[in-house]
Amino acid sequence: MTGIPKLQVASDYPVYKAAILAIKQTEDKEAITKLEKYANELLEGVQQSIDEGKFTMTIVNLHALKFDLATGQLLVDEYTSKSVDDAGTDQVIWVNGKAIRLKSDLTQMPDYRIYTTPIAILAQELLETFTTNTNSQQNDILGDINILAYSGSTAATYIRTWVAVNKFNCATYGDPVYQDQNAYNPSYSAFYCNDCANYVSQALAYGGQATTSTWQPYTDAWVNVDVLDNYITSQGLGTHTTCSSLGLGDLGIIPGQHVVMVSALNPLRYSAHTSDRLNYTWQSSITSCVNVY
Repeated sequence: MTGIPKLQVASDYPVYKAAILAIKQTEDKEAITKLEKYANELLEGVQQSIDEGKFTMTIVNLHALKFDLATGQLLVDEYTSKSVDDAGTDQVIWVNGKAIRLKSDLTQMPDYRIYTTPIAILAQELLETFTTNTNSQQNDILGDINILAYSGSTAATYIRTWVAVNKFNCATYGDPVYQDQNAYNPSYSAFYCNDCANYVSQALAYGGQATTSTWQPYTDAWVNVDVLDNYITSQGLGTHTTCSSLGLGDLGIIPGQHVVMVSALNPLRYSAHTSDRLNYTWQSSITSCVNVY
């Protein structure tokens, strides 16, 4: 699939406008610092998408063909992009001898909300997110230092680098799981059919997150989806937010199952391991989202 970014002026990005408005509406210095960094990285990510022009998203389908061997009649010709972590973006079903393409519900995608929600509401949500967490658990030393240490764009560069378009199905049961370890960074161990948190942790470290005794290769916080989520948010390194407020290097999570990283904006896309994805269209199943500082 190919496309051209809808927005051609980066500063017109609704969430960027909301961040600028939120900055004007608060006197909390720490919240302002985080919002300014967030806004600048949003602008960078949107401009990157504009500069690239046409973008490509590769969707791998499982194609099923069935024939009547006696007559040679085609009985089924359908396909789906459904996998263990994806309800299916591209699906064709066979009904009464005809192939029918199922349309995706685009209203479930973050970009729909980005462009249909008033700027003032987006700004208020940002204020609530950044100010609430600034006044509670975000004042520890690690979190304060990290405001200037982590680069979401740098993390996104990593998450786009060590991954290839889905190639090998490493599952032998249920919905497929795609993994191509030939594309992985050889400096790290890979986890067969379950490398998502390990890969995201690598990108977070590359982006500037400092390893600790709790979060380092290959502790639970490094390789387990929910433990990684809890570590980032409890240590003041990030906060849960609406998925429409994500920027480069932020995280999308299917609780207890999967974690991905935002790798491109305008439109919002992610990259991940198992299933291996490169700048892939957002999934409605990714319902928990984390802004990483």
